[in-house]
Amino acid sequence: MKKFSIPLLLSMLLSVFLFASCNNRTTETERLNEWLDVKYEESLQFSPVRLTMLGRNDLYDQIDDMSEQAEEKRLAWQSATIQELKEQFDYNGLTPEAQVSYDLWIFQYELARDGVEFRRHSYAFDQMRSQHTQLPNFMINLHLVHDLSDMEAYIKRIEGISRALQQMLDRSKLQAEENIRPPRFAYE
Repeated sequence: MKKFSIPLLLSMLLSVFLFASCNNRTTETERLNEWLDVKYEESLQFSPVRLTMLGRNDLYDQIDDMSEQAEEKRLAWQSATIQELKEQFDYNGLTPEAQVSYDLWIFQYELARDGVEFRRHSYAFDQMRSQHTQLPNFMINLHLVHDLSDMEAYIKRIEGISRALQQMLDRSKLQAEENIRPPRFAYE
């Protein structure tokens, strides 16, 4: 039987432990990355416009819901993902890069959550950029029509624009009630 020196034996045990630890971190990181991919896909379902901007035809006949209720729904979904994230993943078992992804996911939620009280402070309509110009530009530049189903989706989206603009008008009225309006020169 071959004899091993204590330092060599300790070195071998440490190597096995580090390898196992590293392998566990990779596994935890892989699980997190898969989870983030799924959650990203779920988040895209809130925005048919963003899907189209990414070159996808999912929800091709729809326009985003621009109501405050839709924002609340997205925020509730984000909050639930944070709870899930914290319950399902061991932060210390992640690689440093994965820890950044983990932290960023939480940070994005916190930004959205903390911005709720200020959501009416961004003008619904102004002279520089607003949905009344962005949505027609979106339809002209990004909604491609290659066949009959694309044209039918285009027509449905025009109906959706009517709803979206009404939602923005409703938001604008709420802003006006709170005396939040673009500066006088913007009206000219």
